Amino acid sequence: EGRDHADHEGADHDRDHAEGHDHTAHDHDHAAGHAAHAGSEGRDHAAHEDADHDHDHLEPLHVHDEGLKHVRVARELDGVITVVPGELHARTWAPSLRIPGETRVATDKVAELSAPVAVRLLSLDHPEHASVRPGERLGVLELVDPSVRELQMRAVEARAERMRVRTELDRSRAYLAALGGADAQERRRVEADGKVLEAGLAAAESTLSAVLAGLELAGLTEGQRRALEERGEVATQVEVRAPHIGSAARLELRTVAVHQGETVGAGSTLFELVALDPLLVVGEALEGDVSAVREAVRAGLPVTVRFPDGAPAAEGLTVHAVEGALHDPTQRVTRFFVHLPNTIRSEHVDGAHRFADWEYRAGARVEIAVARAAPRPAFVLPWSAVVQEGVAGWVFRQESDGGWVRMPVQLVEQEVGEVVVAGKDLREGDTLAMDGATQLQMLLAAGGADPHFGHNHNH
Repeated sequence: EGRDHADHEGADHDRDHAEGHDHTAHDHDHAAGHAAHAGSEGRDHAAHEDADHDHDHLEPLHVHDEGLKHVRVARELDGVITVVPGELHARTWAPSLRIPGETRVATDKVAELSAPVAVRLLSLDHPEHASVRPGERLGVLELVDPSVRELQMRAVEARAERMRVRTELDRSRAYLAALGGADAQERRRVEADGKVLEAGLAAAESTLSAVLAGLELAGLTEGQRRALEERGEVATQVEVRAPHIGSAARLELRTVAVHQGETVGAGSTLFELVALDPLLVVGEALEGDVSAVREAVRAGLPVTVRFPDGAPAAEGLTVHAVEGALHDPTQRVTRFFVHLPNTIRSEHVDGAHRFADWEYRAGARVEIAVARAAPRPAFVLPWSAVVQEGVAGWVFRQESDGGWVRMPVQLVEQEVGEVVVAGKDLREGDTLAMDGATQLQMLLAAGGADPHFGHNHNH
């Protein structure tokens, strides 16, 4: 130390470095100054003359003919400045109205299975939240209601009476055929007896049909009722199977309301199943936004549903319906509905049970973006790619030499986490700094040459 700094008066740039470093000022022909850092004490300054264009160090800032600024990140700044490049491609975009909403299971996608009569749960095939197919068995119930046995015994009696009457009627018809034209009085008697038997057969069949209908309501399956009618077999147990809900191929067993061995009365809920494809997205539009939602329905404009938990956005949807009246008059809110297609991402098998991981879950808070105009191609960038000043901004494009050129852009529309930009210098396929644009801008503002950019050293 102790070097006389008087010789530096009037120089274009002043640089003070730590002990053991040499300092020399240079005049340059460039519009921006170029500073070179000596690597060790006593290094000859002349070596820097050949290093002015060494791309292992920070290139000088210079102004291109088109007025765009250029900066290069030196190797010394690796780890200090992180720039993530990415190709620029247009995507379909439309200005949109953002409305809060929630995913739900539609009421017509819920099936509740109740005990038709008093029953005891003998076995349970699946736990709650298991994934099942329509028609798959859920459990076995024991019929403990005495009225069910009474009905079945009535069916047995009606079946026996039907068989008896049918046998006598067949015998009567055979006898009548054998009489031929002889003994007219006997023939009239047999015909009268036949009519009585036919009425008795109709009454027995009517009684049996009524009893079987009651047993259907009691939970007996079609196969059990047929076995009772054809062979007189009395059922003591019934199986509970997953229902069909629309065209859903998979259902979720959302609730098991009875424990194994438990007896419950008629009407008690046993199981609740839901179809999760599609889900229903319910939006709540304020009074001033309802007209835009109705216009989206009329024009068939697309809707995008975004999720805060990182799930992929669902694009290209449409508004299914809008309520005709205010859902909440105090807050002036009108609800509208969007069908959200859902798929199973993965499936976990635990023994005989399957558990599905759906792309979207019910009960999630979402943002519904309702388009206000027809979609068109646009450049949509993350905010980390844009340096903003008011309604104007800049992006950084990577040149063939690895440097970054700052280009002005217009901020057309601001989205959540994204911004729509336009600019005469933007080209499809350009490589832009998708992350780190602010750091490049700070480097420009700092002069672009200090390898200690981003650090604060006290000497």
